[in-house]
Amino acid sequence: MSPEGAGTLRFVKVEGLGNDFLLVDVRGADLEQLAGSLGPRAALLCDRRRGVGGDGLLLVGDGGNPTEQATMVVINADGSRPQMCGNGLRCVALWLARNGEPSRLVVGTDAGPRSCVVTDDGDTAEVEIDMGPA
Repeated sequence: MSPEGAGTLRFVKVEGLGNDFLLVDVRGADLEQLAGSLGPRAALLCDRRRGVGGDGLLLVGDGGNPTEQATMVVINADGSRPQMCGNGLRCVALWLARNGEPSRLVVGTDAGPRSCVVTDDGDTAEVEIDMGPA
């Protein structure tokens, strides 16, 4: 299912420190509706033999308020929805910075807003994120 309602799903395969994800940029669409419809399909999509393979899905939606450039929803390979994923957030921040957002940005998560700083030389990148209190 695509954000436009067609039968396809556009995604990018991303990796951060050994975790790999299917990143789906759904800005402009209903993020919660898509999270609900993709959650049950996560196991098949993330299956390394029958699907694309990955540790989970990263859905990137519009920011929830004026201070956020985007919102991230994580869906694990088993379909569960954690509040946060550090390596996933690093991938989302780099994706956003490489697609028009500033290198210093705030991404909303189910654990609250997280500040990110991207240093990108085009071939490699460093992404510093705020994980919140330990």
